[in-house]
Amino acid sequence: MSRPGRKRALVLREKNGRPSRALKTAEPPEAVVLAQPHRRGSLDRRCASVLGRFCLRLRLRQELTDAGEEYAATVKRWRAAKGIPTPFHNEAAGSGRGAADTTVTAWQRQMLAMERAMMTAGLKALLAVKQLTLDSNELAMDQDAAGVEGLVALAVHLGLMPAGAHPWA
Repeated sequence: MSRPGRKRALVLREKNGRPSRALKTAEPPEAVVLAQPHRRGSLDRRCASVLGRFCLRLRLRQELTDAGEEYAATVKRWRAAKGIPTPFHNEAAGSGRGAADTTVTAWQRQMLAMERAMMTAGLKALLAVKQLTLDSNELAMDQDAAGVEGLVALAVHLGLMPAGAHPWA
């Protein structure tokens, strides 16, 4: 004879009566990553950013991606130290004291030197790299060449690749 009330699901149970969790299959992290629309089935870490996808699309060398990321990190550190608002919230924890004035000045010098190096390739090159790295905006097809030239000039300045090296992998 059945008892009144809600029927129990016919599943394996733990000793305490709770349905067993051992049978539930967890989705592997790779499946979650591959399901992200910007990755398009690739596990390459460069798919996570606009700059990385730009470099993958044009089959550019890894050094160009590294140069763009280093420029973006320097500018973001300098902006944060100066109190310049950024469009993205950085959840980094710190002591609250901020960076020393000498460190902030060094970041500014480094940032300006990088921008001067990109200006040797032209203003369009500088603006294209800023759009890729700082604004996280895709470049129009007619700006691709300027973006490549700016990243090459930046990578050469940072010593990541020799002058005159081919930008494609």
